[in-house]
Amino acid sequence: MGTSAPVNGRGAILRDGADARHSPAAGLSGGRESVMASCELCGARRRAGKNVSHSNRHTNRWFLPNIQQAMLTIKGRTKRVKVCTRCLRTVQNKRMMEV
Repeated sequence: MGTSAPVNGRGAILRDGADARHSPAAGLSGGRESVMASCELCGARRRAGKNVSHSNRHTNRWFLPNIQQAMLTIKGRTKRVKVCTRCLRTVQNKRMMEV
């Protein structure tokens, strides 16, 4: 059990004495957990739920929103945004972003 190797925030042992701030596991967010893609209009994110089998066994699963990149006109400017398909449909039908 000789020397103790450096460990990052997730418990993974880093190679060559690398600092946790510069590890790929830390990501670009400065060590914070990265947030999964979410809708920039309504804020829809992943939701937890259960799979229910025919024998009524419950197992954990995630329900993910259908996030798409779209070019929308917001306050007279064309902008690339990540939106769920529900918001995209509403914006296109109501022409909400044209103002």
